[in-house]
Amino acid sequence: MLKYLIQVLQNTLPVGILFVLFLLWLATGDRPLEIKRFYKGLAAGFVAAFVLAVFKYKTPYVNREYFIIGTLSLTILLELVLVVILSARLRGLLQKAERWFLPCAACLLPFTLIFYGLPDILLYPTEFRAAGESVWSTDFLFRVTGWISGLVILSFSLRTLFTCGKRLSSKVLCKTLLAGLVFEFLIQGTALLQPLLARRIIPMRRWLFVLVKSGTNRRDLFLLGLMILSLSLPFLLWIKNRRPEENGDNPAQRRKMMAAVRKMKRTTLFLLSCYGLTALTLTAGKWYDGRAVALSPAESVAVLDGEIHIPLTQIADGRLHRFQYQCKSGVEVRFIIIKKNETAWGVGLDACDICGPTGYYERKDGVVCKLCDVVMNKSTIGFKGGCNPVPLIFTIRGGIMVIRTESLEKEQKRFS
Repeated sequence: MLKYLIQVLQNTLPVGILFVLFLLWLATGDRPLEIKRFYKGLAAGFVAAFVLAVFKYKTPYVNREYFIIGTLSLTILLELVLVVILSARLRGLLQKAERWFLPCAACLLPFTLIFYGLPDILLYPTEFRAAGESVWSTDFLFRVTGWISGLVILSFSLRTLFTCGKRLSSKVLCKTLLAGLVFEFLIQGTALLQPLLARRIIPMRRWLFVLVKSGTNRRDLFLLGLMILSLSLPFLLWIKNRRPEENGDNPAQRRKMMAAVRKMKRTTLFLLSCYGLTALTLTAGKWYDGRAVALSPAESVAVLDGEIHIPLTQIADGRLHRFQYQCKSGVEVRFIIIKKNETAWGVGLDACDICGPTGYYERKDGVVCKLCDVVMNKSTIGFKGGCNPVPLIFTIRGGIMVIRTESLEKEQKRFS
């Protein structure tokens, strides 16, 4: 239950908040054309995401990494254009450029955001039922409940945020949207750099690896920052109307204003409750959901003349075996070995180009990344790509697997 609740909120709430802020800003000015384009782009994005979800479910031809690179590159480009428009708007500049670029951004930005994030949300129900499991089982019902709960919390949060924000000025919304785009850059930039580095489209550099690792580990903090930013809208409106008794020509008008303030307070508290539940889910809930996953202890290795020798009898059971080698610098490098079939072995670092050295564990017949919960078929271990372990070169000599220590020395930066 918690797994799908976390994933739905984590993947949809940042995009949803950005949608609401963008729509609120469009609605404050005389922009009926842009608003229509926004809804058209949103509808087209839903249709395209549904088609892509079906295509991903039915065929193996969708490359996840290239899909992320393509959609996020266009999204970030459009958001940069929007940042320029908003910044110029605050300074009263580029009004002609705004008339040219804003209609395009109003249509394409919601399309790309929905097209990027929605297919996985639509595909989660295909994972609910394990092989041989009944749809009436407790585990199946818990998964459905978690998925639906995430969508319900999302809907209430965004609806309440829109209700609060539509009574604020264009300038306030412009500044809030501009700040929201910064948080979205932090989230999307990390997601884009991961496949770019994994596919070596950009060369691997230590500072880039550290940047991606740091951004991935702090993704929830960026989302919490975006939530806090959006909470400023109802609080600003609350402050703006905190003294309605100073206005109004008669007691009836003052009572009406007081009722409006009480309503706004309730709305603010409701939004705060939704966000509080989300924050609790992304912190305590995430910890609780992942607490049982612990990496198995590393097995001992024998090092001789710059080589690690591991008897095949030690690793021939088809299970995942974890080993650890201490480099000359003192850094401990982990690697895993698993027997794939009678003649093939999967050997790789206990780390990948995308998620770093978080490690892998076994779940039924698959190998699972501890950080992102991606399940890999053991037959793919030892090959590059995706969240697969970084491959290691090895040789077999007389019933012994041999791995050169220099190969591990070169990879110590991943674990430092």
